[in-house]
Amino acid sequence: MLRRLDNPWGIDLWLLVSDIRQPHLGGNKYYKLLGYLETARTERKQHLITMAGAHSNHLRAFAALTRQHGLTATAIIRGDELSDESRQSAEIRFARTLGVECIFVTRAFYRQLREADTTTGRTALFPGVDFGSAVFVPEGGLGLPGITGVKTWAAAAQGFETIWLAVATGTTAAGFLAATKSPTRVAGVAVLKNAAAIRRNICLLAPGGDARFDLVEDFAATFGRASPELTAIAAEFSARWQVTLDTTYMAKVIQALSVAAKQGRVRGKTLVVYTYNE
Repeated sequence: MLRRLDNPWGIDLWLLVSDIRQPHLGGNKYYKLLGYLETARTERKQHLITMAGAHSNHLRAFAALTRQHGLTATAIIRGDELSDESRQSAEIRFARTLGVECIFVTRAFYRQLREADTTTGRTALFPGVDFGSAVFVPEGGLGLPGITGVKTWAAAAQGFETIWLAVATGTTAAGFLAATKSPTRVAGVAVLKNAAAIRRNICLLAPGGDARFDLVEDFAATFGRASPELTAIAAEFSARWQVTLDTTYMAKVIQALSVAAKQGRVRGKTLVVYTYNE
């Protein structure tokens, strides 16, 4: 769903919002999970396993979607201290309410599991989990199946000079690069300080697309922390556009876009992708 945005910079600005308005499935997380659901159908598997941080919107969408499709689900959560229920986030509590089995592991173990790229490697690390009979969904939906649904969504993003969006793993940006052609460029605003990983993922998931990808690193910060300036931007533009701009993702995109527009670096028809999962 495309809508034009009134803005203080005088640019031709548009917003792409998901057509999926179901609770917990808005934004890009839903689209990144679609390819994994298709894999489950093709391979006739009824169990999905993912990895997530304590405050992950990916975890919330994963829980909602697996419940909707009648699948069993396991989430491996970073932080073994979270086995204490009093320390669990709203996202973890939500997932557990929807039947997701949550397994809490140390940060060191989580890093090892993140780096294991085969079923054999994951099973060797964690023999108590049956990875072989499940579809594994990497953290944030990262991977080739993750861009399948994103490309469908990105079909609406044709004819824009530049597409602006938040990037954490780079999966969504890769989907938009795969669905568009030159001269359209994709400006990814990094929300974490992981530029090397993002660039690597773009090259892997959208071969050749890196030539049309610009990574904006100036606004990356510690996850979940928001400056007074960022909080003010979120409040101002949430009210102006009547959408929720969170400070982790969307407000950073608007902050970066504002700086670029004021410097005269935003030209032509410009799209902002609404990735927030309300």
